[in-house]
Amino acid sequence: MSGGGGVGLVVLLISGWIAGVYEVPQSYVAFNGAVSVLYGAFGLALILRERRPLWGVSVLAGGNMAWGVVCLVAFGLLDVGWMPKAHLFGEALFVGGLGVVEWRWRPDLAD
Repeated sequence: MSGGGGVGLVVLLISGWIAGVYEVPQSYVAFNGAVSVLYGAFGLALILRERRPLWGVSVLAGGNMAWGVVCLVAFGLLDVGWMPKAHLFGEALFVGGLGVVEWRWRPDLAD
């Protein structure tokens, strides 16, 4: 499984503990983990293909940029402590930035 999917699986497995540390509902953490597992499965499916279609790479890149926006919106709307805020901001920068790079290079990433 890809890195994102593996992290998502770990997040799902320890979502109760993370929710306690971050002082947020477990459903928030589990949702984040589930999205990561789905992202990882889709990415892995693309990697394992002999030829990666442009539409698939575009969906992956667009999904990463959209998730970055979701994280920024959550950062602004959720009334949570500094640790989950820092996590959301960092994830928005990393995943959103990755999506921008993937979008720019999607013709080269597709076969």
